[in-house]
Amino acid sequence: FDLSHVTASLTRALKFNIQRLEPTLTVEVTTQPPERMSGATNTVNLYLYHVAEDPHYRNLAGNLSDARPAQTKPMSLILYYILTTHHEGESGFETEIEQRLMGHALKTLHDFAVIDDETRIPGNGTEILHPDLRGRDNRLEVTLRPVSPEDALTFWSAEERQTARLSAYYE
Repeated sequence: FDLSHVTASLTRALKFNIQRLEPTLTVEVTTQPPERMSGATNTVNLYLYHVAEDPHYRNLAGNLSDARPAQTKPMSLILYYILTTHHEGESGFETEIEQRLMGHALKTLHDFAVIDDETRIPGNGTEILHPDLRGRDNRLEVTLRPVSPEDALTFWSAEERQTARLSAYYE
């Protein structure tokens, strides 16, 4: 019932896998609205910005012998995230570092496209799925959304004072 457990699972995958990919890099993974990320260094940000019911599972029958069968069927949701990276050095934004972080983050979410009880970080065996989601037949499927450059600009146009950031959109 706590959507933050899904976000925590994804941020855990990002943090521990990026550290595995580049052990000398100290990376922070946050979940703030991207426009609030000022002064951040070596930061990957994964922000949940929208929730929708998964139409594929919407009409599945619950326990028909129950007075309220809708309450007994699994609730399947689609969570929409925006992934951004942030690094400000002494001379301002350092796009090369942001791009390197983005590459590591994209690789992580590609490699961990399915997260369940058995999913672990290679090498150290760190469990990814949040403890409150474990053992309950939960499965997270991570998909990079095909957002056009024009649609990405629309996302950022609400923040008139900012240029569009390097971003990836996930569900």
